[in-house]
Parts: sequence; structure tokens; C-alpha cells
Amino acid sequence: RETTAYVPKLLAIAQIVGDPQAYGVPLHPIANEPYFATVKTGGQIDLAQAARLADISVEELYLLNPSYNRWATSPDGPFRLLVPVDRAENFQTKLASLPKDQRMQWARYEIRPGDNLGAIARQYRTTPQVLRNINHMKNNTIIAGRTLLIPGPASSSSDYSLSAESRLAKKQSKHPKGRQRVDYTVQPGDTLWEIARRHNVGVPELAKWNSMAPKDSLRIGQSLAVWTKGSLAASPASNTPSSSNPNMVRKVRYAVRNGDSLYAIADRFNVSVNDIKSWNNTVANNRYLQPGQRLTVYVDIRQTH
Repeated sequence: RETTAYVPKLLAIAQIVGDPQAYGVPLHPIANEPYFATVKTGGQIDLAQAARLADISVEELYLLNPSYNRWATSPDGPFRLLVPVDRAENFQTKLASLPKDQRMQWARYEIRPGDNLGAIARQYRTTPQVLRNINHMKNNTIIAGRTLLIPGPASSSSDYSLSAESRLAKKQSKHPKGRQRVDYTVQPGDTLWEIARRHNVGVPELAKWNSMAPKDSLRIGQSLAVWTKGSLAASPASNTPSSSNPNMVRKVRYAVRNGDSLYAIADRFNVSVNDIKSWNNTVANNRYLQPGQRLTVYVDIRQTH
């Protein structure tokens, strides 16, 4: 329906703008001059950092650059940003004076046995090439025990309110009437159909809850929000995980290490980031962790690795 109506609507708007008085539509005058200019960034950059350099809000930067729906521009390019024309020159000057290694924030990740560079890149939504470049690697070979520099957002999640992740979180916060939420972590071999059947929900609604199409592929470790009707959902009055065998669930007090992130800890204990946030109010609104910080994690000992 949207595609069919697109051209007729565009033609109708053009006709109204061409003769607004004939249709009784008041239009405010707009100066016949460019509003934005293109600035070459020369590489990937954190969008909150770019907004500060351009002296505009992150929201305006997102609206001018809707193809960038994460917390940073794409590591594969194109390396350019649209900014208001009256801010372009100042932005370009500040950008040129900023060292390239300061355009992103970097965390340290300790390589574990079984890790591979491609999987680590997917987990942190970057590319193996970016990790190779920043870590001065000649190939994809990594060694357990060594550390990698990993890109991460420089500001709190609230500063990226128009990112795909934030928009999805806002969408998933809406509580369907009579349902309870379960956060499901995608396992090897999972499909949307199997997950939907397991939780007694429809594939279209499961895809919609997670801003996906029914035929989209899944990523191992991906967290899906499932709104169930029955007893599969955990009790909303409790933050502890449900389990078919309660004796298999252990409460762990985990001490944050250098280079740790919520994603890495969640992966280590086979839980979701949202689970960790719900069990630890101190990190609910703060994505960044401090070495030595203590976190409560409820672990199914059959699934840890």
C-alpha cells in the first residue's frame, strides 16, 4: 500500500507547493539556499563525538544522516557526514585537529579460548578489518590470553536515542496486554519459526517485537524479546531467572575485570545484557563498568562456558 501510494502522494505535494493558495494551505517561506553541507570524516567516528565537534545535538545529526543507525558511522564507509551548512567549516577544523585514535572510544577485550576475530567483530558490531587495523594485525590470527582494542560508544545510551538499538529498546518496552516478557538468547541452529513455536507465539509478531522481517536470519547470541501468554514467562515480581530445575541456578557475585563489557560478561555466563541490568540497578542506566565493580549474575550452571 505504501509503495503504491508513494508516487501519487509525491505528485500531490508538488502540486500543492506549486499553488498553495488554490488549496488553502499556508506555507512558511524557506530561503533558497542549502541547509546542510557534506564533510569528509576520513574514517569512522562516534556520532556523539561528531555532534559535539559540530556543536549540534546528536538527534539533529541522526536526522541529517539517517543511514547511520548505530552509535558510530559505518566502519566500511562512506566516510562523510551531513551537518548544517553554518557549522560545516568549524566542524571540519575541529575534526582535522582531533587525532584519529580519539574519534572512537576503545575498550580492552581479553581473548578467550575458542574465540575468533569474526565472531568478536560481530559481537561488537564492527568488522575484522577495523580490529586488525587498530590492533596492528597482519591477519585474523588471535591468541587466547592476549587483549584486543574494541570500539565502543563514548556516551551513555540516552545520547544515542535515535540509534536502531535505542529505538528497538523503546519499542520493546511497550507491554502487550496480558503478556509477560522473556529475553531469549539465540542458540546455534535456532530459527524464528522454532523460537515462536517454543514460546507459543506467531512468527510475524515475534519478528515485529524485534524489528525484524519473518524471513530475516538470526545471529548466535542475539537477544530476542518474546512476549508470552502463559507460564513460560518469568514472574514479573522476580528478577531471578526461571529454570526447569531451580537447583541448577546459582547466584554469582562477579568482579569486573579490565576490559570487561556487559556484552562480554553476558556471553560468558550465557545470559542477556538486559538480564544483567535487571539484576543490578547500578548498571541499568550506565553501560560502562569499572574494574573491581561487583555484579550479581544468576547462572544456569549447565549453560556456562
